[in-house]
Amino acid sequence: MNDAAGIERLGALCGTWHTSGDVLGRNGEPSAPFTATDSYQWLPGRHFLVHHWDAAMPDGRSQGIEMIGYDAESDHFPMHAYDSDGNVTEMAGIYNGSSMQFEGAGVRFRGAFNADCNVITGTWEVQPEGNGWLPWMHVTLTRQE
Repeated sequence: MNDAAGIERLGALCGTWHTSGDVLGRNGEPSAPFTATDSYQWLPGRHFLVHHWDAAMPDGRSQGIEMIGYDAESDHFPMHAYDSDGNVTEMAGIYNGSSMQFEGAGVRFRGAFNADCNVITGTWEVQPEGNGWLPWMHVTLTRQE
């Protein structure tokens, strides 16, 4: 179930973004930089937002597509992603004004827009084997258009 007012909160994401950041090292390993292009656009009918990414990650290229909708009953944004390595990821998101968070099995993101909504900064975390959350990546998305 979705409604127009709920899904419209995603409109601030629409456009193309240059993404950069660092995958954080573990056990004394250094951090490794990455870059990506992320684009968000409405699916016709404006019930879903489509997210495409193309990332140069430290361990290789990652490309994918994600569909983001809105569930009015829970006030969450269901997210379903499919990537070039054959992975399928499901998450649920919360968008609250300038901040956002989304979480799936063993992974979560916390971030926020700047005052002009042209930059998003945040941190991805992982939860290895169901233990506590550990920082995974710091990211910055800068609006290109």
